[in-house]
Amino acid sequence: MTTFKQRLRSEEKLYGTWVRIAHPVIVEVLGRSGLDFLQIDMEHAAIGTGELDRLLLAAKATGVPTMVRVPELGESVIGRALDLGATGIVVPRINSAEEAQQAVHAAFFAPVGQRGLGGACRANDYGAASFRQYAAEANERTTLILQIETKEAVERIDEILDASAAATDLYYIGPADLSQSLGVAGQFDDPLLQETIRWVARRIQKRGKAVGIHVPNPSMIPLFAEWGIRYFTGSFDSGLLAEGAKGWLHAMKQQKDREGGY
Repeated sequence: MTTFKQRLRSEEKLYGTWVRIAHPVIVEVLGRSGLDFLQIDMEHAAIGTGELDRLLLAAKATGVPTMVRVPELGESVIGRALDLGATGIVVPRINSAEEAQQAVHAAFFAPVGQRGLGGACRANDYGAASFRQYAAEANERTTLILQIETKEAVERIDEILDASAAATDLYYIGPADLSQSLGVAGQFDDPLLQETIRWVARRIQKRGKAVGIHVPNPSMIPLFAEWGIRYFTGSFDSGLLAEGAKGWLHAMKQQKDREGGY
């Protein structure tokens, strides 16, 4: 069976969306939609450990790969999300080699890192494998994604890559925060922002690593794909719900107009 890490290492393009509503039904519905992965957002949503537990149970039921963006760089929150069954971890606002090393340290067991080894957890089917077997298998399947989203991170990208590329599967560019850091907040078509994204993507690809990005508008995907980016997030759960409702309402009103009222 092909793992998510193996798909990341291929030339396949992968598409997902954000989960910000702390209810497992959201994950069940989106997990059966055909998306390649979901990203649960603990940074910008009211999702704590209890809510995450239930969301990851729903993800396990549907089989959808699930990345968890932790609210901050911390050993405890990263380890807990992985223990609960997250496929991978997204660490926001990585700005230095030291922070990149800390993320690797927290996400992987020895000899790669020093993640706390609690074997009786969901990720190990509550003790199904020995500590040694579990640690080795977890290191192989855990996906680590480091987020590049500030001018400082751009300036230090080579140092960040030197410190983490051996263990990191994907570097994910956050265009909103990056645009703010560059002084062009929310101007996604700004030449400075676009050239910065392209330059960063090239630096990452030269190390043989995959690049991901959040897509403010689907029309931007061809341009990003041309730059070698192939891991895309777009919209989020409440946005998709709102868009679907608006589209359905528009369709119903059109039908009413065609029928001359009813």
